[in-house]
Amino acid sequence: MFTNAKRVWAFYLVLMLVCIHTPTWALTVALPDTQASPGGVLVVPVVVKDAFELAGVKLEIKYNANLLTVKDINTGPDAAGFIFADSLIADKIILTMAHATGITKSRGILAELVFQISASALPGTVSGLVFETVQLYNANTEALTVTIISGMVTVTKIQKLSVLPNPFTPNGDGYNDYVEFLIPDVNTHSIDVFIFSMSGRRVRRITNLAGNSLIWNGLDEGRNTLEPGTFIYLIKSDSDHIAEGTITLMR
Repeated sequence: MFTNAKRVWAFYLVLMLVCIHTPTWALTVALPDTQASPGGVLVVPVVVKDAFELAGVKLEIKYNANLLTVKDINTGPDAAGFIFADSLIADKIILTMAHATGITKSRGILAELVFQISASALPGTVSGLVFETVQLYNANTEALTVTIISGMVTVTKIQKLSVLPNPFTPNGDGYNDYVEFLIPDVNTHSIDVFIFSMSGRRVRRITNLAGNSLIWNGLDEGRNTLEPGTFIYLIKSDSDHIAEGTITLMR
């Protein structure tokens, strides 16, 4: 029979084993709230936090197909080692990802969802981007505890030229990673945004053949990361000058 002292030691032994084999954190997967005007483009990052054992992912994300059109689905900058697959079923995006050994990342972006807002959308419309299925696994195919944060899309009114956020911080944390150039009342075949260094060297040209929204991720024409600093932007519609100004890139 156990003495009281032995019972205490047995209890502490079991407690230590539970602490060793049970994760003490909950991995978080989130879709941040975003907004754009009618006809505008949204880049919505799938953000992961505390991904210390993540090796397998299956996500099903429901969206309003009457409001949003999926333009592209990209692997996120922090998921380069994953085998990535995506598909669309009606109003749902399905993402599956696998990694041989898992990743250790306190915060990162698994995927980037590119949508376009319907040109007939009414300003003030709010619609959800909702996780319907979230299955996350470690390298041993064991299910991970996860906190889920779905996002919202808000349709805003175009009133004047908007270049936001300024400054922007393309560091892969899922917040202010892109600057959006939102041009109102443009009836044209295409819009170009030219980005120049302060010395006058052109570093990027961005073209949109439809809609009035363009985004820049802080990369140059060769997809290289630019150093922090202030850049000049020049916006043209066909051959007409629309606007110019400066944008600050920070890391």
